[in-house]
Amino acid sequence: MKPYFHQHWNLFAPEPPLNNVTVSVSLDHGATWKNLSEEILDQHYAWRVSHHGRIALAFGNSALFAADEWKIASTGDNQIEETKARDFLKVVCRKYLKLEESIDLQVKMEIEPIKRNTLIEVIY
Repeated sequence: MKPYFHQHWNLFAPEPPLNNVTVSVSLDHGATWKNLSEEILDQHYAWRVSHHGRIALAFGNSALFAADEWKIASTGDNQIEETKARDFLKVVCRKYLKLEESIDLQVKMEIEPIKRNTLIEVIY
């Protein structure tokens, strides 16, 4: 069957993530951090039938894209660092917290690879 009818499983489902990403925000230049990932997941678990599942999915996906973008930019040879996904994650955090553009917001991503027990911290 393999040479003629073989299909990869990712045809039917997305690839599983390679990293666990936790997003925290600070409004006071890093003095205190609020863990948004935990708050959003807690809301989703408490209100399973409400709209919080969509918020958790959008937030989680944007965090994974931002982490992937950072890893590609930090390991590549190119001098230009793309920040589209990280900027989008910052906008998502700002909208979730209902903050105005004038308020300074700092975002911290903690990236933990699933296969290794190392923690990478990115603050922007």
